[in-house]
Amino acid sequence: MEECKAIVTECLYPDVQRDRPLQVAKAKKVVADFCKAVADPAAHAELMLFFLEQGNAFTVEYGDIDAGFYSALVAMARRAVEAIVSLPVVLQEPFRERLAEVVRSSSGIGWGYHDDLTDIAAAAFPEH
Repeated sequence: MEECKAIVTECLYPDVQRDRPLQVAKAKKVVADFCKAVADPAAHAELMLFFLEQGNAFTVEYGDIDAGFYSALVAMARRAVEAIVSLPVVLQEPFRERLAEVVRSSSGIGWGYHDDLTDIAAAAFPEH
């Protein structure tokens, strides 16, 4: 898991001072490969949400990216929410809180990104 997280960070929150590029496809592949290799829904939720957090943190820090980037984040948010709701309720709360923080911090980001995240979270967790 930690190795996968390191790669996701490298891909979605690259060192811009060293002119490292965003590598969304590579980060998505890491998540897909991990989910195929590890039969643990909580671990899937963790890595998917981490993907979303890293991409979100990058755009909050550096500003507007492009539609493809936001589409990838929104798609991963949907997958993360599916994984979270599949967990026993007692395990969901930490993930819900982290998702809520991503939604809050995405306010003001364009391309419909914040609206999509808000809709995904509200549909899955209407009580929040």
